[in-house]
Amino acid sequence: MFERFTTKPFNNDENVYHYFIELLNDKYIEYAYADLMADAMGISQRKLNEAVKNITGKTACQLTEEKIVFEAEKLLEETDEKIKDIALHLGYDDHFYFNRMFKKINGLAPGKYRKSLVTK
Repeated sequence: MFERFTTKPFNNDENVYHYFIELLNDKYIEYAYADLMADAMGISQRKLNEAVKNITGKTACQLTEEKIVFEAEKLLEETDEKIKDIALHLGYDDHFYFNRMFKKINGLAPGKYRKSLVTK
């Protein structure tokens, strides 16, 4: 199972949010789902989402997906890796799902995003 990273109680939404962001930046591939992140933090997914949404207006899942797309954008810019391999590297076995999630957040599918970089 996954390692729990803290046993300390969170006093407020800001503490939850800051710890979530720290964990997200370090472990976004291993904990790509909000329920896994909440479990690692020792809190419920509901408490995590409420705290994150109170601070940012977005859910923990939305911020996690944005982080993964940001990392994917860097890989698309800096490497010639196939999109399927980038998806696998970022923890997505289903590259079709990865493509849909990327497009939902970025506005372009990964292949079109990469092509847009060449024309700039």
